[in-house]
Amino acid sequence: MPSRWIPPLLFAALLAAGCNHGASPPDPAPSAQRDFTFAVLGDNRGGYDGWIAPVFRQIVQSIAAERPELVVNTGDMICGRADEPLLRKQWDAYKDAISALKMPVYHVPGNHDIEDAASARLWREYWGKTYYCFDWAGCRFIILDTETDEARIGQAQFKWLKQQLDSAAARPVFIFLHRPLFPCGIYVGYSLDAFPEERDRLHRLFLRHRQRIAAVFMGHEHQYHHEQRDGIRYYITGGAGAPPYASEKEGGFYHYLLVHVAGHQVSVEVRKIAADDDAEGTAAQKRLLDGWERLKHRLPTGAK
Repeated sequence: MPSRWIPPLLFAALLAAGCNHGASPPDPAPSAQRDFTFAVLGDNRGGYDGWIAPVFRQIVQSIAAERPELVVNTGDMICGRADEPLLRKQWDAYKDAISALKMPVYHVPGNHDIEDAASARLWREYWGKTYYCFDWAGCRFIILDTETDEARIGQAQFKWLKQQLDSAAARPVFIFLHRPLFPCGIYVGYSLDAFPEERDRLHRLFLRHRQRIAAVFMGHEHQYHHEQRDGIRYYITGGAGAPPYASEKEGGFYHYLLVHVAGHQVSVEVRKIAADDDAEGTAAQKRLLDGWERLKHRLPTGAK
């Protein structure tokens, strides 16, 4: 979320909408409903020394070629667990890796990104707020923080989330967080399910607003997974570069998502990437496999 000046009138309009903008540049017409595409990826972390996984560079180049209007990273952009000089080296390497993306990139904090007070301070320096929301093309995007209060959505953030959902009116809502509510792999017990009563309260809040929530995107588990629970569509997308933690059949492959919003329809397309063994290579050497899955559904009733 690069730090750039926002014109005072636009900033005032964003505050009046009750939605704190977390990145720049904003959509010049955030409330105008129109067709658009955005990309979602997560868990691209590389090495302690700033090494970037070659497959992540492939994914970045593939997204750049698709030219979505914006990109959301669901967390674990860096390896973390280092002193400040190494953390800065990791963040600078990540920023360099995504420099090919000429559209806005929004970030969700992951457990490797925020681990303690020092790493949280660096997050704020590099990216700003840990949770925020913004409107784009008539849709509301809500980014949550599951790391400042580890594996939890704290009381203040929960109250804020309720406000953003209440004020969304007829806008379709897309929600992003790092740790899943309902993990499916090795992080069962280490996600929001570590506090099941609080997790269930969050899910019930989503249910009260299911007429406007189009999808919930998460990371943390290094695989792709989709489920519909009580009418809420939950997606885990953690295949942007970190080693997969599941078999390919179970979704353990490198990938990113393209989300297409067209009229009253939203489709989520899984773009599966086969990693090249020879580091960066050339565009001709990059092998983008056929979309592994393409899910279509109508936007929630009353959203548009």
